[in-house]
Amino acid sequence: MKPRPGDWAVMDQVRESICFSLDNGSTKFYDLLQLVEFYQLNAGCLPTRLTHYVVQSPTGPLYSEKPMGTIPPTF
Repeated sequence: MKPRPGDWAVMDQVRESICFSLDNGSTKFYDLLQLVEFYQLNAGCLPTRLTHYVVQSPTGPLYSEKPMGTIPPTF
C-alpha cells in the first residue's frame, strides 16, 4: 500500500505544530515514539512498515531522568 499525502505529518491547527499520523489526522501524535507505542499497545502492530528504528527523540529525553536506587523519604 502506497502512503497517501498527509499520512505521515499533519498540521495541528490548535497548537500550530506538526504531528505524526497514519490515518490522515484522526489520531495525532507529537512524537514518533508515541505513535509507535500506541500501535504496539492498542493494535498489536503498525499498519505500515517502519524503515528506520526509533532510537532517540530529536528534542531530548521524553521523561525526566531520575537516578535509580534513590528512594524518596517518607514522613
